[in-house]
Amino acid sequence: MFKIISVVIGFLLLGLDQWSKQWAITHLEGAGTVPVLPGLFNFDFLPNGNDGAAWGMLSGKQTLLIAATAVMLLAIIIYMVAKRKKMANMAFLSLVLVVSGGIGNLIDRVAQGYVVDFIRFAFWNRFPTFNVADIAITIGVALLVIYILFIEGKKEKQRGTP
Repeated sequence: MFKIISVVIGFLLLGLDQWSKQWAITHLEGAGTVPVLPGLFNFDFLPNGNDGAAWGMLSGKQTLLIAATAVMLLAIIIYMVAKRKKMANMAFLSLVLVVSGGIGNLIDRVAQGYVVDFIRFAFWNRFPTFNVADIAITIGVALLVIYILFIEGKKEKQRGTP
């Protein structure tokens, strides 16, 4: 049941991501910086979007980014389907978050040629502008790291595996 709920959460996040990006395009384009929680974060629409990966890496390499993202997402989905019965709930949820965020950004790359970013930390100008899909990916990766280091790692120590 948890895994079904996880997949539903993934679809809801994908929907929220796509809706929020359309909202940003419609309401924020040309608006400049809009404080949401003053001193914490703003909406700051990037008119030409993000045509790279994290922190602008591989900027302008859309074909490579689309292909690499599609292959990685397909590999993760195949792995999840094959291992779903044996996979721990936390690991499954973390991968659902990564997949939903990855699909959200992939949709942007294919449909628009760039990723729509519009959320920015007000207190940290060096951090890039991001979106709901990026949040899902970040939380998914963090959960997976926590799972591997603190849960799976503890199980292996108890089994006597180095």
